[in-house]
Order: sequence, then structure tokens, then C-alpha cells
Amino acid sequence: MKHPNDVKANFIVSKSRLTPLGTVILPRLELLGSVALARLCVYLSKTFPLIKESSTPFWSDSQTYLHRVKTVSILWKHYVQNKENEIKEETDPMNWYFCDGKTNPASKLTRGITIHNLMNDEVWWTDPSWLLELDIPTKGTTLTADKESVERRKAMMTL
Repeated sequence: MKHPNDVKANFIVSKSRLTPLGTVILPRLELLGSVALARLCVYLSKTFPLIKESSTPFWSDSQTYLHRVKTVSILWKHYVQNKENEIKEETDPMNWYFCDGKTNPASKLTRGITIHNLMNDEVWWTDPSWLLELDIPTKGTTLTADKESVERRKAMMTL
């Protein structure tokens, strides 16, 4: 019999995309990764009824992106605004949290790792140890505003 407070984490699925050729800024890549995560969560919640979209925590190692997801989408240009709105429709912005890039298993794919090393990587298959704690640290992170972003709308005033 399992103890009711047992916490278990299992690897279910992963999705990664290649970065397009040309100049793509990092916040845009973080945005596209978050869209993929939101879509994956919708798919998993339909496939596995035990997974509830409303209570699923989402983790990102980008403080800039976390600031974006928790602010008003109208601040951003149309493409970014549409993606942000999609994420906010599929997930609860308050369920997005910061995790250090060093303990984020998903970062391994973006930094380049061979299949052999990935197959033998314990963190990839078992998740970071802090994920198994009953009280996961979700507060205390200062979110960084992206005030100089090229994706931010220019201020306009009409008289």
C-alpha cells in the first residue's frame, strides 16, 4: 500500500524542435516552446483523464518568458500576442513557475546532447530531485521584465 503523501514523477513524453535558420531571438524560442508545452498538456489531459489542465504546473528556466505569460498580452506585437493568448487559454498563467536551467531536463535538448548520453542521463529519465518534494519551491523568484524587446509594441497615442 502506498502512503498518501508519496510523490512520484514519470517521464511520459518529450517534444523538441529544431531552431530555424536565420536570426531568431531567444524570447521567441521560449515562446514557441511554451506554446508546444501548452498544446502537449491539452493532448495529455485528453489522453490521460487523471491529468487535469487546471492544476498542472508548468516550469520554465526563462524569467523573461515567465514575466510575459503573467502580464497583459496587448503589450506585444500581434504574432506574440496571439501565441500568448493561446497559452493563456490552455493553461493558467498562475501555474507557471521558474526552475533553474541547470536542473531543467528539457534544457539538455536545447544545448545539444548525443543520443548515447541522453539514454544514460539520470536526470532526463527521473526528473530533477526537487520535483519529488511535497513542497516544491514556487515563490521567491523575481521576474525580469523585457522592456527592450523587439517584440513589444511601440507606444502609440492618437488624438
